[in-house]
Amino acid sequence: MEFNILYYLALHPGWTFTREQLYQYAMPNDFASGLESVTSRIYKIRKKLNINAIQTVHGYGYRFEK
Repeated sequence: MEFNILYYLALHPGWTFTREQLYQYAMPNDFASGLESVTSRIYKIRKKLNINAIQTVHGYGYRFEK
């Protein structure tokens, strides 16, 4: 799931996506995880890669900046 989220965000730099949109793309057949799994996966991506390219858009979602 982490790779799918990072790939999707990087594929559309500057676009902002809600947690729901990222969840639907990254885990289309998994209904058990929930939207909080997107938040935790974003945290893990940031921690593993030590990058600030994934921005949080308060009240909306996440965006990948070049």
